[in-house]
Amino acid sequence: MRMLPVLTLILVACCSSSFAQADRPISLMPLPGHLTAGSGELTIGGKFRLELEADAKDPLAISAAHRALAALDKRTGRTLRLDRVKAGSSRAPQSLLVVVHAAAEMKMGVDESYSLTVTRDGARLEAATSVGALRGLATFRQLIQQDGKRVFVPAVTIEDAPLYAWRGLMIDVARHFIPVEVVKRNLDAMEMVKMNVLHLHLSDNEGFRIESKVLPKLQEDGSDGKYFTQAEIRDLVSYAGERGIMVVPEFDMPGHSKSWFAGYPELSSSPGPFKPGITTYEGLTPTSTREEIQAAMDTAKVPAFDPTLETTYKFLNQFVGEMAGLFPSPYFHIGGDENNGAVWLANPAIAAYMHDHHFADPHALQAYFIARVEDIVEKHGKQMVAWEEAFTPGRSTNAVFEAWIPDAKPDLLTATMDSGNKVLLARGFYLDIFLPAGVHYLNDAVPADAATNKNLLGGEAAMWTEMADGTNIEARIWPRAGAVAERLWSAPGTLDVADMYRRLFVLSAELDREGVKNLADYDAQVRRLAGASPADPVKTLLDVLAPIKGYKRLMAAGMKRALGADPNAPFHSVADAVLVDSAAKYEFRDAVASWLKTHDAASEQTLRTWLVLWSRNDALLEPYFAQSSELREVAGHSKQLAALADAALQALEQLHKGEALSASQLAADDALLKAAQAVEGETEIAVLPEIEALLHGTLPPEPSEYAIF
Repeated sequence: MRMLPVLTLILVACCSSSFAQADRPISLMPLPGHLTAGSGELTIGGKFRLELEADAKDPLAISAAHRALAALDKRTGRTLRLDRVKAGSSRAPQSLLVVVHAAAEMKMGVDESYSLTVTRDGARLEAATSVGALRGLATFRQLIQQDGKRVFVPAVTIEDAPLYAWRGLMIDVARHFIPVEVVKRNLDAMEMVKMNVLHLHLSDNEGFRIESKVLPKLQEDGSDGKYFTQAEIRDLVSYAGERGIMVVPEFDMPGHSKSWFAGYPELSSSPGPFKPGITTYEGLTPTSTREEIQAAMDTAKVPAFDPTLETTYKFLNQFVGEMAGLFPSPYFHIGGDENNGAVWLANPAIAAYMHDHHFADPHALQAYFIARVEDIVEKHGKQMVAWEEAFTPGRSTNAVFEAWIPDAKPDLLTATMDSGNKVLLARGFYLDIFLPAGVHYLNDAVPADAATNKNLLGGEAAMWTEMADGTNIEARIWPRAGAVAERLWSAPGTLDVADMYRRLFVLSAELDREGVKNLADYDAQVRRLAGASPADPVKTLLDVLAPIKGYKRLMAAGMKRALGADPNAPFHSVADAVLVDSAAKYEFRDAVASWLKTHDAASEQTLRTWLVLWSRNDALLEPYFAQSSELREVAGHSKQLAALADAALQALEQLHKGEALSASQLAADDALLKAAQAVEGETEIAVLPEIEALLHGTLPPEPSEYAIF
């Protein structure tokens, strides 16, 4: 197990004993800084009430208390009371007293700490600010447990505060538009895991997703009619603010900007006309290699702003001024990524400008553009944020730079921090490339000693939407973003991947109960694929499949969509439906680990149950494969899973009797495993390592990284 920063969790011996006796391990995500388990539990019954001791004009504390009470109402089936109380007043028994010392709203550096004590007689949550109280209420909500009709909270004492100030989620609403109600459900989930920044990527080649009243052709010609009105944005900002979340807008420039030019082609370095859409590269096909794709991207004359025209900066001054008034956040993200400058070099006027003004290369010209835009952003009272390509060594700037490039050389993450700039970390936290939560959790881009990296402001989970839309994005983000939230909140310590997954799936169920559609969207996809037939056989197979990892699928499937008749077609393949992390896989993995260690009867029975289910499921799916072209793409997986399950059942029976597996038997089983590694329908069988471990007797730890290309 690698030692990386995540938590300072104090579970003294009595705590571990208490948890074991209750057989109800506490499942919090993120883990608090200090937690000590007490004895007993607080029952949430009909007499329970929430008492709030706070400023009468503290809207954040009041709204958070109402949401916590609504969650308790849902769990208990009762309508519980919220009482406003004054300091020193007598307490009601069996209550939660929330003490807030100062009203506050979310901003970088606000005190988000809190303390929480729960006993049999009641609970007390105390925070310096209403933001801290909101974080503590999220913890209290996660502590709620249920045993039949009985609802209770285990006795604990918690002292907690975040490691990093900026704990964000970036949602790309440009490539595929994400409706307001979906964004709001993500905000609800963010509140539960103490994330505090929603970074909205609002413009890209595929779409311009916000209403401008000053420059209306932006949305009229650049959005295909799918954009947020200003009224919707104000409502979204308010909704986020009530949950202690700041909304930071991003408008990508000078590249990733084709949708800008649909309405205002005069801004572009190359002639139009333009329309929003996926950028295609000449000569590429869905089977093109990474090297071919990268070479095409490096040389393609992709549309970009003309940085030599004063009219460009006058336009951006108008636009930034309007948007600055719409988003109260002090931060304004301008993108600045993946501009190769080829379109500038191909324009004789721009090439002449570069020569006359001594710009040695496109990066120098981009640095000039970024500096001009930063001046505009600061003029309107905002601090510029940009992706790491916008950083220029030696240039004095107040900007925040966001590191994302997996194998960046030189390491701009280190360079920007050494220069005195504040840095955000997105590297290793890209949710869109289908990596398991454990990889994000073990992200070694997070500095080993947070205390010595004062310029690391925090980080973000990033969800780009080349392969996601409103129908599947919640299942793509959650619960994996919870692992990122923990790395950014919890203090350094030892990382326990198995325990992280245990808590992650508890979080997943809690989010589903609170109305987030991380599980509901998956279930809807399963039912769609099953058609009029029962969905259980389809779910049995899909529960143990996963999308292929890394950029392989984005490049192949994304290119296929770009070259297809409808780049915005629904995401209806099995690969679009299956979860990156499946609870079924980890239940099976836990049983394998337990059985290999102790050969206990309970684990053996769990293994047999799973293996028999997979063995029989292929025959049940035969009529489904005949009816569904999508399911036919993974028919081979079903047959291979059944064959492996039969082999594992036979091995389990022999091992149960004390009989060793023969060399020829293992060789045949290994041949089955190798055949089952083939990719089908851009998916892979997720339980192969566990089946292999069952056959060979050793379960290696989960990988901390995968090849992403």
